[in-house]
Amino acid sequence: MKKIRSKLLAMNKLLFLTLLPLWACAGSKVIPISGNTSTPDTQKTNNQIQENPPPNTNRPIECLHPFGENPEDSLDMLRTFSLYQEGFKYKQYSNVYPMWQKIMEKAPCARLGPYVDAETFFPVFLADSTLKNKREILLDSFLWVFPQRIKYHGNEGAVKGRLAYYTNLYRPAEFQKVIELCERAIQIEQNKLEYIVPSTYMAAVFNAFRNKKASKEDILNAYDKIGNIMDFNVKANGPYVTYWKQTQDGIENSLRGIVKGEDIDQIFLPRLKANPNDTALQEKMVKLYRSAQAYTNPNYIAVLKSLFEKRPDAQIAEELAKYYENNNEIKLANQYYDKAADYYEDPKQKETIYIRIASNYLKINSPSQAISYANKALSLNSSNGFALIIEAMAKYSIGVSNCDDPFDKKAAAWVAIDMLQRAITIDPSIRDEAQNRINTYKKHAPNKETAFFKGITEGQTYNINCMNASTTVRFFE
Repeated sequence: MKKIRSKLLAMNKLLFLTLLPLWACAGSKVIPISGNTSTPDTQKTNNQIQENPPPNTNRPIECLHPFGENPEDSLDMLRTFSLYQEGFKYKQYSNVYPMWQKIMEKAPCARLGPYVDAETFFPVFLADSTLKNKREILLDSFLWVFPQRIKYHGNEGAVKGRLAYYTNLYRPAEFQKVIELCERAIQIEQNKLEYIVPSTYMAAVFNAFRNKKASKEDILNAYDKIGNIMDFNVKANGPYVTYWKQTQDGIENSLRGIVKGEDIDQIFLPRLKANPNDTALQEKMVKLYRSAQAYTNPNYIAVLKSLFEKRPDAQIAEELAKYYENNNEIKLANQYYDKAADYYEDPKQKETIYIRIASNYLKINSPSQAISYANKALSLNSSNGFALIIEAMAKYSIGVSNCDDPFDKKAAAWVAIDMLQRAITIDPSIRDEAQNRINTYKKHAPNKETAFFKGITEGQTYNINCMNASTTVRFFE
């Protein structure tokens, strides 16, 4: 008897090693979610959460013998796994379903694969019109899989996020349950959250709002819980960044359709009045105002300015600059742009800001300051053609304003043309704009007759002292 038992154990071990590669069941693409929680491909994220699942340190006692308590049971279960996997591979879902049930009942600890596979074949069953009468029973069985998966394989946060996803898909009326599941997933997973969870969460909150079970404040608080997580995953630029961007854009578009700047005022301004130095509250309000696109709301600007004083950064400075620029307060706008440039570390961002400041100074007829900031941009990128266009326009403006001699006023056009031609040489992308301005300045340049009376001939160098510049004489008649 001992020899037979030893032989069975050996066979069990051999079969275990032979079939091991087949048990890592990896289901195919699941049915995408619809409506407010649309998701491109949830199987990708299901694979993602299995890459480094946290260990389940509280597995039930039956997991001590995952394939069975004796060799005979283990062999039987290994055969079942083999047949199940083969049938699943060929999408014979109806045929393998009884085997799947047996595995769930007899060997729930053995492998994670069957739990993942359920997200492939249950949606197929639920979409089958011939199984319409059994739909609720099938759906109960499907949703039962997720608590079992947590019980035997752990990873509570990620799995509850998926349970929320499918509950919202198939039973959207259970929005309160979905909200609770999502909030638990968010609490556990934080920045490791799957991208399907935020959209599921907000869809359930919006559903609760439509059913008068949630307020606008609940919506804003829900968004606050996921806003930083979405920002983190978009900035992280990981393999799912495209889906994170789609998720963030979709949620913020939906939010703008419901929540306005006035709602944020009504809910949060009293709190801020009671706690004016609460930086966390101010940061929350700024994020909510931005999501509602309440950029012209005076309370938003007041909160931004207060936050900038406590925690200055480039983004806030630039946002304040744009606000004052749009209100034609150019000098104040440029002050904030200048601060933004100071706080930005990326030279490209600094360069862009300097061009903006230089352009603004041209608008308010401050050509010397325009030249100064154009030169700052050129010091970061000597091939910036826009900087030279600005400098050309500013130089011409200085010549026309500062020179008393009418000839010198006209000769300023030659200086501007020199700079515009240089701009085309170093930056061909601005050719059309530069050439249009050259054509305009040619009309204002001195002609041969005027030069003749000044004793000036074509090709000679001409110094324009009133604008501290020199140029080559040429005529465009």
